[in-house]
Amino acid sequence: MTLYSDQGLMLRPLQIDEYTARRLVAAVIVQAVEDVRRMEKRLRADPQAKTKACERDAAAWLDSESTAPFSYRWCCGVLGVQPKHAPSPTPG
Repeated sequence: MTLYSDQGLMLRPLQIDEYTARRLVAAVIVQAVEDVRRMEKRLRADPQAKTKACERDAAAWLDSESTAPFSYRWCCGVLGVQPKHAPSPTPG
């Protein structure tokens, strides 16, 4: 699989094996889910609680319909799984 590394103003291809690429993609999804769960737990305990930008970004990423590289739907496609949609709390 070819991924791209940002080297200043240039993107250069990185060749990594499929197993490593799939693990990276899975880790991105796991991190997003953990961020949203942390936000939901905090909001259940205190509906007025502040949310962190990374948590709001993770919720938006999981809710996105985008199929661009490294979008949630793209990552699911790489792993061969169907994207799951769960209602997200309204972040404050």
